[in-house]
Amino acid sequence: MFSITNLMSKASSFLNSAYSISNRVDRFLRKAPPVLLSNIYLELVSEVSINYANDVPVIPIDDGSQISDNISNSPLKISFKVQIVGANHKEIFEKILEMRKKRELVDLYLIKLYKNVAITSIDHAIHSLHYTEFTISFVQIQIAHISIIPTPSKKAKPAVSKKVKIKNNVSSSNKGSKNWEGELASESIKLP
Repeated sequence: MFSITNLMSKASSFLNSAYSISNRVDRFLRKAPPVLLSNIYLELVSEVSINYANDVPVIPIDDGSQISDNISNSPLKISFKVQIVGANHKEIFEKILEMRKKRELVDLYLIKLYKNVAITSIDHAIHSLHYTEFTISFVQIQIAHISIIPTPSKKAKPAVSKKVKIKNNVSSSNKGSKNWEGELASESIKLP
C-alpha cells in the first residue's frame, strides 16, 4: 500500500546508501601517495607530471628528404604541487630551498624511488600563514663514471727493440722494386 511514511523511509535509506558509497569512493580517490624528499615528508596537493622524453635528431640529405638515425633518452622530468603543514613548515621549506641552493642530488620517493634527482625549480605562492604550498620540479641526473688510464713514463722501455730487420723479397718479375711497392702510373710516363 502507498503511504508517505513508507515512501520517505525508502528515500532516506536510498540516500544514506548513496552517501555511504560516495564517502568510500571519495576517501579512496583522495588518498594521495606519500611524497618523501630525502627525509622530508610532503603532502601532495595536485597531480604528478612525469615526462619520459626522447630526442630524435632529423638530418636533411641531398635529395631534400630527412632521415633520423639516432634516438637518445632525455633525462626524466618530474613536477608536482605539495604542501608542508605543521608548526615548523617555514623551517622545512627553508631546508628545501637550501638543498636547491647547494645543488644537492636528492632521493625522491613518489610511488617509487627516484635516485640522483636535482631540484630544477620551486614556484612558491603564499596562500596562508599556516602552511607552505609550492610547485617543485626535478630532473633525474645520470652520473658518468670516468676511468683514467695513466700514460707510460718517458723512461719506460719500448716494447720493440731498435734492432728489428725488415726483410724485402725481390720478385723476378719486378727486379729492382720491392714486393710491397706497387707500380705507380707516374713511372710509365716518359718525358722528352
